[in-house]
Amino acid sequence: AIADDMPQPRTLVGAWREMRTVWNRQQVEPDYVFDTPLPPTAKPAYIGDTQLREDAADELEASIGDLAPKGLSEKS
Repeated sequence: AIADDMPQPRTLVGAWREMRTVWNRQQVEPDYVFDTPLPPTAKPAYIGDTQLREDAADELEASIGDLAPKGLSEKS
């Protein structure tokens, strides 16, 4: 079931606390990106933009994906 793959629910106060913690860290470490932890048993279907872009010829092709015209999607 998909419920088993979801992150732990947060309270409104907990979500704001988490955002403030991330914001504080980004003030010191601007490249920091928060990634919501999933349970160890989760099987996420989405692999992330970084892995998708590694296979793409350029960022335009990566953003369009399979909808790209043949001229953009063919490797030179």
